[in-house]
Amino acid sequence: MNTRLLTVFVLVLSNAIFAQKKDAEEVREFFWGANDAYKNVTEVPDKWKNESAVILYKNVNHDYHKFLKNVTYGRSTRERIKLLDKAAVEQYSEFTFNTELRSRQGWSLWNLDEGGFVGLKIIKPDGTEREVDVEGELVVTDGVQKLAISNLEVGDILDYYSYHEKPYTWYSSINFDAVEVVLADEYPVVDYKFYLETENDFFVKFNSLNGAPELEKVDTGKKNFRKYQLVAKDLPTYDFPRWFYPMAEKPAYKFHVYFATNRKYEKHAKAFLPEQEDIILEKVDMDMAFDYFSDRLEPGTYYGGLKEFLKENSFMTDREKAAAMYYYLRHATFTKYVEAAYVDEANIADYPFSPYGIPMILDDDQSFVRSYAAALKKEDIDFEVVLGTNRYDGTLSEILLKENIKFFLKVNTEPVLYASFFSSHGDIDLFPVGMEGTEVYLLQPDKKGRLKEIKKGKLPVSKSHDNEDYSEVTLNINEDFNGVHLSNIHKFKGHQKVAEQDERMYYADFVNEDYERYDTENFLGHVKKKKHRERYAKEMEALAQKIEKRRAEKFENTAAATLDLPEIENYKFNIEKTGRFGKDQYFEYKEEFDAPNAFVKKAGPNYILEIGKFIGGQVEIKEKEKDRKENIYMNYPRVYRSKIVFEIPEGYSVSGYENLNASVENETGGFTSTATLEGSNLIIETFKEYKHNFEPNENWPKMIEFLNQANQFTNEKILLKKT
Repeated sequence: MNTRLLTVFVLVLSNAIFAQKKDAEEVREFFWGANDAYKNVTEVPDKWKNESAVILYKNVNHDYHKFLKNVTYGRSTRERIKLLDKAAVEQYSEFTFNTELRSRQGWSLWNLDEGGFVGLKIIKPDGTEREVDVEGELVVTDGVQKLAISNLEVGDILDYYSYHEKPYTWYSSINFDAVEVVLADEYPVVDYKFYLETENDFFVKFNSLNGAPELEKVDTGKKNFRKYQLVAKDLPTYDFPRWFYPMAEKPAYKFHVYFATNRKYEKHAKAFLPEQEDIILEKVDMDMAFDYFSDRLEPGTYYGGLKEFLKENSFMTDREKAAAMYYYLRHATFTKYVEAAYVDEANIADYPFSPYGIPMILDDDQSFVRSYAAALKKEDIDFEVVLGTNRYDGTLSEILLKENIKFFLKVNTEPVLYASFFSSHGDIDLFPVGMEGTEVYLLQPDKKGRLKEIKKGKLPVSKSHDNEDYSEVTLNINEDFNGVHLSNIHKFKGHQKVAEQDERMYYADFVNEDYERYDTENFLGHVKKKKHRERYAKEMEALAQKIEKRRAEKFENTAAATLDLPEIENYKFNIEKTGRFGKDQYFEYKEEFDAPNAFVKKAGPNYILEIGKFIGGQVEIKEKEKDRKENIYMNYPRVYRSKIVFEIPEGYSVSGYENLNASVENETGGFTSTATLEGSNLIIETFKEYKHNFEPNENWPKMIEFLNQANQFTNEKILLKKT
């Protein structure tokens, strides 16, 4: 049985939800009562009768209101879906409810203690209706709530609604979560209606993208009550293939609502606002972006310790100095306190930051930009503040939501450097991966560092070789030929290493490197009392061992999954190089393990080895993916290299390795593999390249050429012949 996870239907359900029977009945009446204009809508347009399912009606409501000292945000959704084949029946026969609803961007919409109402009914082809007892039939297993729908058949209509209302006690201002929606579904939609309701003190930003219908104002007859609608008809099925940004091409809308009770709170709003409550702000232009960010991102506090650091070191160029300042600030205002943060989280010590005095911690983009800009200004190094948006959020001309705007610094050395908020491992000259090649705004400072001008610019796109994933596998067959032993060195640089560093390293892997580099004390060095220091040391060692064990188990499972194995044995893991002081430095780790009963098959006196598996999983293009209508969006160009050193067992020779030599290359990328014998070793090297971060749709067949070649390589085998 498949599970369909509906974003609009992912709710927090508890007994408290259904305790207020009167409210539940009111909600039910609103959707399914006597005024339901869609209760008799059952027919599918002829053009869609061969679809798996059709959404006859979809209705989405967002309501923002105030009453006395209360503000409420209500959201509701209703869908009426006709199931036209067994696949749709299978897909809709079970609903999964998460314990928390999160949007595509990751921010939380509904807290666990907030209630909602759900209704679900089945309409049979003869018109009979069966309402599902959601509360009574819900099953909870391991925190996951599931609802099975029995007796669902082809031709049935499934009609459901969900409703939430989030109350706020009186605030002078409320920054509601932004909403971004693609007007699409895996099934066609006959009738789509979106409604937005507000009143005085609520400021609205709304934009329709990529040909979506415009928002229309509905006459309410009341001065203080405002209602808007977006109506769409006959929305076709939309495909969401790999390497695609829906907000860049598909009809969509985004909006944000901000509540402010007076001019004071409007002025200091953490959002772009229209000039008046009854005006919809549709986009943010260059001047509005400048007005909002120029004061907020001006150079701020100069970190005092930086003066001594620069005095004790010499630099050949401003570029070298700017990079050194970046890494020093990363340590002095961030990684220096990482151990204390772990101590605090593990409750090893009370107030673990107090031994540091008053810590200056840079923990967000804004504080970083202001602090690093202050340092650059102090050293007379020219800079600009960059404002832009990720490619998956649309273009610069479509900027509407502050949440979508990224900002960092462009350091005008020769050549230019870019500096983004560093986190634990962030490198100089790397900016958000989703922004490569985008148009941006550049805020320029005057001689005093105040941001006084703004102009347009464009960010560069990295080269494929700047972003590398390299793997070197030493492969041995076990003595009894029942499996293999692997020793694998992984190396990453550029954008390829960022996620790997965050995933693979914990504080003990890198903080000591920083302490030594900058001659600073670790957490225990700040603890003066011996008895406390000894106790903390034991507890921190226990914490480190716990993290190490948990990490090893996780990476062992990852290694097994990469090779499509149920399990592996004797797993070992070690960080070789952190790669934290330059985007071209490699982050490197080593894995070693046994894979029993895998990859080796007996063939008479000989053995077959599935040698192609050891380059890792490759993209497999399914038949339905070949006919692609959408353009191809990737975060950045990149290369994947691998080297396999297979130690041929004594008494055997290798046959068939010549078939491992292949090459496909075109303007989109390529895949090349070579195999050579060097003494008792078979050396196999592969190289896969994605040359660009964007390809037009017409280049998709060319990408398929090298992707298929890479995938085909994973099926290659060699024969070990008894000599």
